[in-house]
Amino acid sequence: MVYNGRLGSDVRSYILYLATETKVPVAEIARKCKVSRPTVYRIKKQFENGAKHGQKVLNKGGRPRKISQRQRRILVRKLHSLRREVGSFSTNRLMDRAGLSVSEMSTRTVRRTLHQMGYHFLQARKKGILTEKDRLKRRRFAKDAIKEHGREVWTEKIAFYLDGVSFYYKRNPADQARAPSGRIWRKRNEGLSLYCTAKGSKEGSGGKLVKLIVAISHEKGVVACQQYEHLDAKYFNYFVEQNFREMFRKAGKGRSKLWVQDGDPRQNCALVKRTLNRMRTNLVSIPPRSPDINPIENIFHLVKKSLRDEAILKNITKESYEDFSARVIDTVTNFPASIIDKTIESMNHRLELISQTKGDRTKY
Repeated sequence: MVYNGRLGSDVRSYILYLATETKVPVAEIARKCKVSRPTVYRIKKQFENGAKHGQKVLNKGGRPRKISQRQRRILVRKLHSLRREVGSFSTNRLMDRAGLSVSEMSTRTVRRTLHQMGYHFLQARKKGILTEKDRLKRRRFAKDAIKEHGREVWTEKIAFYLDGVSFYYKRNPADQARAPSGRIWRKRNEGLSLYCTAKGSKEGSGGKLVKLIVAISHEKGVVACQQYEHLDAKYFNYFVEQNFREMFRKAGKGRSKLWVQDGDPRQNCALVKRTLNRMRTNLVSIPPRSPDINPIENIFHLVKKSLRDEAILKNITKESYEDFSARVIDTVTNFPASIIDKTIESMNHRLELISQTKGDRTKY
């Protein structure tokens, strides 16, 4: 029998008397007082722990807490520090940083404690919200691109697709590769706070970035891959003067001088435009907040996935910045040309999807 009401002091006293002063079985006490057997056990336990009738019970019995108040404070501090350093991280990584041993408590206990403190493993906020103006530009680009250049422009006329990319250096690549991505430990009202966005921290646990300018071409693979320290207008103008003629030659698109990049102001300033006009090149500029229209963005995603898979497969637990740079450049320059070709060939389908969805983002 289950009693859902509030027990009076006289009933509690009678139960306690029968349970402690007599030899009446618990089942018989529960039947006489019309309560459940767990209720009898609980009242008896409270008395044994020093609780008095009618007062708030300070010690309810049961198992002692595995995480102390001090450890809870350490967990919160280490959670914020890891969020600044690496963005996404696993519960095991958090326990290791907080000095909590798996032999003492389980990851489930730590997750339950974080939930009690208001932290949940929630989807990280995405960046670059499309405005109505952005959607209009995307629809116009999708409509005019094929009309002006034809459906074969992406594979036969555009010499190369160019963009800059950064790879975050991690001291322990295998550990970070196993960490969950896309979600982060945060409170529900922290969605727009610093370090709670999808990319997490701008730097890896090593505090450095490997920055590259990369260009890909249909049927030619990667035609340029150059590492840089700081990308500004002067550096990009120097890159154009030193490399563009050779890049057009490698692309092998005849007299076509078409090429694609996004609207980064450092790469579209007046200084760079004068150099490009002197070389008689024709830029196809991607609309703002439209990485799904630039196929090189998909290649960067696949390269990063390849680096993570390699770190796990080879169990790379320690790596210097120089070794990481060499591994990144080798992965980019030797990326399969067949995958690059297939990605570029999907451009017409991307534009059709943009037209159908009235400028919304596509699955790419």
